[in-house]
Amino acid sequence: MLGLLAAAGSAAWERTRSIKLGVIGGLWCGSTGMMILLSFAFTLNLAFEPHATAWLREAFVASGMHDTGAFVVRNSLTAASEILIRTPIAALGMSLIGSLFNSCITRSKTLAVLAAWIMPPVLVAGAAALWHADSLERAARPPFVLTGVLIAGIALCSVHPIWSGLHRRRNADPS
Repeated sequence: MLGLLAAAGSAAWERTRSIKLGVIGGLWCGSTGMMILLSFAFTLNLAFEPHATAWLREAFVASGMHDTGAFVVRNSLTAASEILIRTPIAALGMSLIGSLFNSCITRSKTLAVLAAWIMPPVLVAGAAALWHADSLERAARPPFVLTGVLIAGIALCSVHPIWSGLHRRRNADPS
């Protein structure tokens, strides 16, 4: 998802040469995608309510509610509110970074090649931080999860700008 939000901002910058429109494009992409995802998730939760109730049995007992259908709906709405708050923030940040990367990388082929060599190890470092966080106790995970997501997100933000920078240069040069 982070890579797609960055690619939306990068592609919008590539077409308009405006960072502001790149950020708006990423926000629009994130908002539209989340509405589609939430509609699909709500439909599945309500269509397969008995399965969702079995999956959430312990949480239902702890909630003190008496109606399983109402609990499934409340749980879905609570999870959706969290997604609706975090997605615009992620879209704003990732599309801004994608737009900025594309504005910098497309200036020279050397920057595109350098970024193409640097970003795979950066992505591996982010994945390693997330892998290490998975081996820790739950209370000790947040610093590694935040660092891993940030580092991997930055590496994913560079994919579209690198691709478009190298692809445009290759098409522009007949040799």
